[in-house]
Amino acid sequence: MKLSILSPVYHRYRWLAPFMAELLERFWPDHPPLYFCGLTAEEAEGLPLAAERPEGRQSWSEFVLPGVVWLRQQNFDLCYLLLEEHLPWAPCNTTFLNEELPQLMEKLDGVYTSLMGWDNRRYLIRGTFVNGKSSGLLRLDTREAPRFHLHPAWWRLDVLEVCLRNAISQGEGTAWSFEKINEHFAAPIPEEWKKRGCFQIEGGATALHRRSPLAGDAYLITCAFFRLLMRLYPLFAQVGLGGWYWSAVGFDNFFYKGPYPMFYSGVMAKGALNWYWSRWIKKRHELNSIASKIVQKYKEFTST
Repeated sequence: MKLSILSPVYHRYRWLAPFMAELLERFWPDHPPLYFCGLTAEEAEGLPLAAERPEGRQSWSEFVLPGVVWLRQQNFDLCYLLLEEHLPWAPCNTTFLNEELPQLMEKLDGVYTSLMGWDNRRYLIRGTFVNGKSSGLLRLDTREAPRFHLHPAWWRLDVLEVCLRNAISQGEGTAWSFEKINEHFAAPIPEEWKKRGCFQIEGGATALHRRSPLAGDAYLITCAFFRLLMRLYPLFAQVGLGGWYWSAVGFDNFFYKGPYPMFYSGVMAKGALNWYWSRWIKKRHELNSIASKIVQKYKEFTST
């Protein structure tokens, strides 16, 4: 099975594409072939394109679909889908990403595996563990499970193509509608894909540098605490305090240490640099140089 990386680039965030290429070379040096979509040849400035963005307004799904079709025409079967703002921020577990996960998914007939694992503090655990919790692998087989989401993930390309066509035919084709349409248990997607083929990893167990047993236990306790707080969110939303509660708790404010280390909510938020990310990156002195470049490029792009 032939593996690739596809990085869709939202037009307003096109200045981030070179940073994806740079950070992948730094933190995942032997990564599968990388291709971008959503850029014109001029905007790409030499970056490898799976499909050039035509002139005119297009939805997210509409500019990603030609890239997926082109990859399949080049005999690629699989891809890691990495949105331009979900950059890697620490060394990746290349053996797991390049070999172990694809081989495991082939054995399990997997079609989608989220690299934002179940051991995060943002989502409740919704699914069934494969061979018990000690396996670390969660099958997303319940009605509310976060299947086909757009955090970094391993995909079978034929499945990704079906999901993109669903988003275009049934909604506005935005990234948001892509998730909402395809995660639904009644989505027009083969049952074996929805109920048997979607998974979440355990990031802490598959990261390149794993936590010590004590630190790992403490982290999982923290995740459980945040999930408890998440259950309280609807109560605050009912009285008009949902936004305040969300910001006060900081559900989206965390670095996820997995095989593809990422900042949960990405570099951007609502068209501007993510405030949470900006605060976090200042404490990572080894990343000061690349962070300064990103901030400077953002300022240049938004001032023109």
